[in-house]
Amino acid sequence: VHRMSQKEIRTRSKSSCQLSHLVGTCRELPPAELTTARDLLGYGLFRREMNEEDRRNYPVDHLVNNDIVPGLLAHWRKANALFTGPVINTEVRIKSKMKALWNMALKVSMGNELAFIRGKREKVGSVGSHQMGLADRPETRKQEARQKRKAEEKRRRKAEESAKKEEELRKESLLEMELEETGDTPEKAEKRTKSS
Repeated sequence: VHRMSQKEIRTRSKSSCQLSHLVGTCRELPPAELTTARDLLGYGLFRREMNEEDRRNYPVDHLVNNDIVPGLLAHWRKANALFTGPVINTEVRIKSKMKALWNMALKVSMGNELAFIRGKREKVGSVGSHQMGLADRPETRKQEARQKRKAEEKRRRKAEESAKKEEELRKESLLEMELEETGDTPEKAEKRTKSS
């Protein structure tokens, strides 16, 4: 009987970076200390895990507006009983900062904040938003010259085709004029041109 190795099987969620690896475990806000950004992210993860609904598709707006910010304000009020409301930041500003913090943490945990890697993922052909060095000027000139030659060749072929069509139309019109002058039918004129 073949036994699997003692290594754990790697799944998509196990092999990619996760926010909990960056922030730490899911936890409540620390009762004896003022919160840091890392504490708030951990608290957000905790609230998302405790949710009975779909945990993976828990909207950021709902998480920030209904879970993190009320918990943060309650924690601040507990720290200072005279605290009436956000003095420096309004609640709206706290929510927008928290959304930005959450989104940035997700980007960092997924590796999307690295400009070079994001540029490599999004590039089309050999053109990307992020380059490691200067442009290769000689190669660029060669490619531009090649494109210019192809465009010139295409224009030349098109001009030759239109000149051929004009020549054929001119010959047909001359033949028709000649037929009208002589009164011959096209078959007789064709025989006459073949015999001569």
